[in-house]
Formats: sequence, structure tokens, C-alpha cells
Amino acid sequence: MSRIGTLSAVSGLLGLAVLAATPALGATAAPKTLSNPTKTCEQLTARFQKYLGAGMSAQLAQFVSPAFTIERNDGTSGSWPSYLAEHPTFTGWNIAVVSAQFSSPAITCVAITSTTQLVDGSSVVSVPTNNMSTYVWQRGAWRITSYARFNSVS
Repeated sequence: MSRIGTLSAVSGLLGLAVLAATPALGATAAPKTLSNPTKTCEQLTARFQKYLGAGMSAQLAQFVSPAFTIERNDGTSGSWPSYLAEHPTFTGWNIAVVSAQFSSPAITCVAITSTTQLVDGSSVVSVPTNNMSTYVWQRGAWRITSYARFNSVS
């Protein structure tokens, strides 16, 4: 390849890299501060639980980051594609945020939650469990990037 051809290819790749690193046109920048991180955690955790409801798969797919990972209290884990393919269906939930740590563009939430979910057509209420979730501001909105569920609260 000629020197001009090589320079042209490199500049094209650099242009693509800049486009990939640039927020989408019209996307808002990540908040620098939050007036109430605990309230933000309550809202984001409730949104995640809501999107696990019946008929909410499209909203869940938009809310879950491609970098998403889950770790369950039984030691199993999953990634974005596997979780979207086989997630629980929630019909209700209770959330008590224990702590909220914010450093732009991420917020980590620790909460005690209990859920009502459909299991073989029957509603089952879980015992309260500790969980931790991390949300990152991507493409102009909050996206969940990780979720860990721990053993039940004694």
C-alpha cells in the first residue's frame, strides 16, 4: 500500500474511533452531581424491577448495558444476552436502599429487596435479600451494568 493509502486508512480509522467515543447526537452528558443519590438508586432499582415485568422486554433491553453481568446468591452468573433471553418475571417488589455511592458517570446502589415473581404460573414472594447494582450513564441515559444478589437477610 502506498504511503498516501496508508495515511488515508489510518485517518479513516481514527475518524471511526472519534465517532465511537463521541456521545450520540443529542445525548446529554452524564450528571456531575446528584442532589439525592439515595433517591436516584430507589428510582433506578424500581425501574429495573419494573422492566422485569411481563411485556417489558423491549424496555429491559434498552435499560441493560451491553457490559451487563449478574451474580446470583446460588453462585451462578450471566451476561447481557443470556439474561435478556431468560430473566425472571416480576409482578411486585419492595426496595429499601441501604447506601448509594455516586461518582460520575456511575452510581452503585446497595439495597434490601423482596420480589413477587411468577414461577410456573404461581406468584412467589421472595425473602428480603441484599443486592448491589451499578448503573452507568451511557448514550444519554442510565443503564444497569451489574447486579449481584446475596444471601437472604436474617
